[in-house]
Amino acid sequence: MKLLSIALCAALSIGSGVTLSNVLMNGDEHEHEQHVTKNQIDAQAIYPQYTLEELVNTADIIVYGKVKTKDKPKKNKFTIGSDEKAEIVEEVKTGVQIQVKKSIKNDQDLKVINYIEDGGEIDGITYMPEEGLLEKGEEVIIFVNKEGYAWGPQSVIRVNNGKVDVEGVERDKDEFIEELKSYIK
Repeated sequence: MKLLSIALCAALSIGSGVTLSNVLMNGDEHEHEQHVTKNQIDAQAIYPQYTLEELVNTADIIVYGKVKTKDKPKKNKFTIGSDEKAEIVEEVKTGVQIQVKKSIKNDQDLKVINYIEDGGEIDGITYMPEEGLLEKGEEVIIFVNKEGYAWGPQSVIRVNNGKVDVEGVERDKDEFIEELKSYIK
């Protein structure tokens, strides 16, 4: 299973309005872009694209829940490439605790799950993933592996007034959950 994350350059010029391209982890040639604006870096990554059925069966845990708390974001540094082409890259991750309202797929009776969110705010700079940052109290249907990592925006589905937006189509949350359960093998 490949876990890709948003990788952020160490030497960013905040407010410059430049676009940067890099390569993601694991030696794969997946590009991502960062759009830098004042006090915010919009980072976009390319994740493996799954059908809903594939996503259900790739995820170890799927729950419907509510964002309970968020940890302080952390920067991680790592090197991409080798020797002359090596590049030091930073990524920002935030631990998010989600109170489980309904378990859809997992092998334990979990009350809270930990999700590792791409992005966060450090030193007055917001590192913003494509899907935006989760807020305390927000309801989601989330697909993660056992370590708490997801597969980009397709893995975090926000719930508003009992409805979900899946690929631009508004659906009833409970009907969507039943569809997810039907895909579990």
